[in-house]
Parts: sequence; structure tokens; C-alpha cells
Amino acid sequence: MQRRPVLKNIAILMAAGFLERILGALYRVLLARRAGSVALGLIQFCMPILRLGYILGTLGLPQTLIRVVAEAHAAKDPDTARRAMSYASRITLMAGGGLSLLLFFAAPLGHFVFPDPRMVTLLRWLAPILICDCLQLIIQANYQGENRMWPVAMAGVLGQSVKLIITLCLLNKAVVSEPGSSARVALAAVAVSEVMALGLLVALRGKNHVRHTCKGDYDPKKLILASLPLMGDGLVFAVAGALDMMIIPRRLVGIGLAAGDVTAMMGQAWGMALPTIFLPMMIIWPITAATLPVLAAAAARKDGAELRRRISLTYLAVTGVSALTTLLMLTAARPLVTVLYACPAAAPYLRLFAWAVVPIYLASIGGTFLIALGQSALVFRQSLACATVRTALLFVLTGLPHLGLKGAIIAIIAGNTLLALANGLSILRLLWSTKTAASNAHAALLAPGQMQRGASAAPRDHAH
Repeated sequence: MQRRPVLKNIAILMAAGFLERILGALYRVLLARRAGSVALGLIQFCMPILRLGYILGTLGLPQTLIRVVAEAHAAKDPDTARRAMSYASRITLMAGGGLSLLLFFAAPLGHFVFPDPRMVTLLRWLAPILICDCLQLIIQANYQGENRMWPVAMAGVLGQSVKLIITLCLLNKAVVSEPGSSARVALAAVAVSEVMALGLLVALRGKNHVRHTCKGDYDPKKLILASLPLMGDGLVFAVAGALDMMIIPRRLVGIGLAAGDVTAMMGQAWGMALPTIFLPMMIIWPITAATLPVLAAAAARKDGAELRRRISLTYLAVTGVSALTTLLMLTAARPLVTVLYACPAAAPYLRLFAWAVVPIYLASIGGTFLIALGQSALVFRQSLACATVRTALLFVLTGLPHLGLKGAIIAIIAGNTLLALANGLSILRLLWSTKTAASNAHAALLAPGQMQRGASAAPRDHAH
């Protein structure tokens, strides 16, 4: 009965994801070609700050809210779903709003962290983007838990479209030769697009969904306790990404490379090649987003057969897509980066990152499944351990003269491979325990009947 809604949701998200990826790729191409690598680098400096803000501003609530809302609707308890959404919205408004204000007024301190003084102005532009994105994540999570994917798809497409149109219009009038001006234009476009996408999500909820109450016996501590490990999980990867940007340049300069050459290499590898391997997520993300609430509902029903079937099929689909992506990146790296960024020099880095596609995709899907199964604390512990190993390897390998930047990419591949294996083994263990428990319960139900048949058969045998 659930197959058609799931396929419908996957189709909706896949179509929207395809449009979003195309629009996002056009946006990145536009920046690379018109604004230049320096402006792109300034924007890349902002990304770790924004990622940390998302994590701290939402406190890991979106993933938890998906599961809570899905379980509540599976149990025919919409009041619990509404109260959970209300609590999550209020918590995010306070946390995300506070961080946005802090980021805006503390932006002048950015010159102590970033050597480029232009970063102070750019940090201020992050404030409206941060609060809008935090609230969007909460509303999107509620829609996903309700198995209503079309509002999520519409908001995503609208945001990308507005961002691309505004950037295209303003870059024609901006002083393109000045990277700081181009970077400000790009962030201003992002801010406007996020405001419009948030407005659409709120409008689509309608009056009946917005005006709900927090009164009831639902304990908001449940949300916080379940979400904090997820916040820690995201924080681990955000910190690891920030450490990458600090460790890699220093280690490359330490083995004799010029600072200017290192900046160019990082722009080609992390600014162009790495984002390219995530383009096929337009296929992966709809599958995981549509499957997550179904898994949460199956887990609430203790339906082990449904869990095993959904997880097996999704793992198979993700493995196939990621393997084809790896093959494409290996064989067509140069044409891809030439068409997208007009930078053939980024092709060697894309070929190296191609080997990271399968581990990254499987690690991501494995973590999503564990969260749906209520194992957020386990996800945090495994992520922390694997990120620590990855950072240690990155520090060592990048400092080897015969490896250099290749060593950093190898460390990323190794860390994600370790995480994919850890998540996969944990899922197998959970599914096996579910199957064993179901078998034991079935045997316990059959035992009285077998005993009764044996007792009734004994007199017949004796009489015979």
C-alpha cells in the first residue's frame, strides 16, 4: 500500500532535484566564469561558517523531527506531530536567530580569523541566510515526516531559480574585476532566494498548520535528547572540514610549494572537482528523502521485513548510481571540468575524487538509515571516530612530498570508506537482531499450539 506514495515522492523529488542541480551548476559556472577564482575563493571561505551555523542553529532537530512526525502519523496521532513541530520551530527560531544576530554584530572580529578584510562584509551577509535556512530545514523536515514532498521540491526549485536570476542580473552591473564586489553580489542573491523559499514553505502550510498549540503531554526534552547526538554528528564533519582548510595549505607550503600555487590548487580541487562528484545527488537525495519516513514508520511498527526490503533496495540503487558516477568521472573528467568551469587543470583532481564517490554516498545513506532506526547516538560515535582517523591521515599524508594534495584526497577516501563500512555493519547487526527477535516471538506463539497438539495426540496414540 505504501509503494505508490513512495514512488510518487521519489519521482517528485527526483524531478525537482534534477532542476535544482542544473540550476545550481549554472550558478557555479556563472560565478567561476564571470566573478573569477578569487571571488569563488572568498565565498568558499564563508561556507564553513555557514555550515557550523546550520548545525548549531537547528540543534540537529530536522532529522529527529522527520522520525517523530512519521511515527506519530503512523500511530494516528497528529497532535503529537503538531506539538513536535511547534517545539522544533520555537527552539530553532531562538537558536538560529540568536546566532544570526551574533554573526552580524561580531563580523568585524572576522579579520582576526581571515587575513582578507573583505570577509567582514561577507560575514554580515551570512546572517539573513543563516536564520532563513535554519527555519527552512525545520519546515522541510515536517513535510518529509508527513510524506508531503512537493512543497519541499517547489521551495528548492524556487530558491535556486531566484538565486541564479538575481546573480545573472547583478553581475552584469557589478564591478566584475573586483572579486569582493562579485562575492557580495553572489551572497546577496543567496539571501534573497532563501527568504523567498522560506516564505513559500510557510505559505503552503496554511492556517490550520501554522496555528497549532504546544499544549499536551508531549515532552520537548525528547526532541532535544534525540537531536543533540545528530547536532554533534554534523558538528564533527563541519569541524573536520574547517580543519581540512587549515591543515592542507600549511602542509603543502611546508613541503616547498608556493602559497599562490597552493591557493590555485585548492580552488581547482575543492572549489571545482569536489562539488562535481555531488552532482548525481539529484538521484540519490530523492530516494533517501522519500524512504526515510517510511523506514521510521516501519521501525515504529516493528516491521522487520519491510525494513530489510526498503534498506536492501535503497542500498542497491545507491551503489549502482555511485559506481556509474565513478566510471563517468574517471573517463570524462577533462570534458566535464572544461564544460563546467573552463578549467582543464582541475581534471586530475576530479579523477582522484572519483574514487571517493562510492564511499561518500554509502556512508551518507548508512547514516540516514541509522537515524531512521533511532540510532542517532551510534551515528555520532562512529562519525567522530572516522573523522578523527581521517584528519590524522590527512595531516600525515599531505606532508609527504611524493603525495602532497593527493595525500589529502586519499585520506578523505579512507575516512569515508571506514565510515561506510561501520554504518553498513551496524545496520546489518540491527536488522539481524530484529529478524531474530521476530523469529523468537513466532516460535513462542507456536509453542502452546504444538504442546496442545502433542497432548491431544498422546491419547490417540495410546488408544491405538
